[in-house]
Amino acid sequence: MDKEQAKCFLSESNYFFKIKAFAKNYDKDRNDKYIRLDFAYLREMSIIDALLRNIILEFCLICEHLLKTQINTHCSNSKDQDGYKIVKDFLSEYDKRPSSLMLYEKKKESCNIYQRKLIEKYYVNQNGIWENYFALWNFIEILTFSEFTKFYQFYCKSSDLKEHNFVNQIGKLRNASAHNFCILNNLKSYKNFYFKPTKLLQTKIRALSVVRKDKKLTHLENPLIHDCICLLFLIKDLCPPKMLKKLKKKLFDFIKRAKKNKQYFIDNQYISSSFEFMIKLVLKII
Repeated sequence: MDKEQAKCFLSESNYFFKIKAFAKNYDKDRNDKYIRLDFAYLREMSIIDALLRNIILEFCLICEHLLKTQINTHCSNSKDQDGYKIVKDFLSEYDKRPSSLMLYEKKKESCNIYQRKLIEKYYVNQNGIWENYFALWNFIEILTFSEFTKFYQFYCKSSDLKEHNFVNQIGKLRNASAHNFCILNNLKSYKNFYFKPTKLLQTKIRALSVVRKDKKLTHLENPLIHDCICLLFLIKDLCPPKMLKKLKKKLFDFIKRAKKNKQYFIDNQYISSSFEFMIKLVLKII
């Protein structure tokens, strides 16, 4: 890509700081110059990154919706469950109230307008004491995903509903996608001191035989790859067949687009090996 094309792209479609972030996937030579890196490669990575974020966010929102549907259905069909009591039990066990309620208590005008009417109806100040009249089915509508995850796990422990694996692994991935963070900007950094892959995920991947038994699952040391695989397992467990078929098509369309200019990355082991590993797992899991 020549300079004029690059200028046009940076003026109309993206900005330098975000594009430059993808250069972390490339090594430098002795003169501190990137090895075999063209601006076109960064542009392509930014496009793939945006498409991947869209898919991740859609999949995460589907998981969230299906988990909410599941506990609603279970609570409604169970003689042992009380939709009002479970909320009271949850709030009494966790000292920290949901962020929307704390904001409402402080200044209700600052509360999210799409949640305010719901909160006004079920959260009432009586003589200086806030009384909660929420039931499970309206309480979950005012929670952040992180808060909902805690409530979902609390509900499963308080009932005979089997908890799905990896629910608490997709929150950071969901937020990164929702806030348009670059997520493909560090594929070469595997040994992350602050991150350790879950043993359950390692066991499940070993069972799929995508990597030789004598080989280490190095790619799982990358948080993005680790969490994306967790999301794949979760979506597979939650989705009914017809929905899963549609999502599978979207994944394959993305893979096809990601391979469009694969010659750009043929010499970059970090990018090419990461994509190959993920494609193998998509084919095995979904």
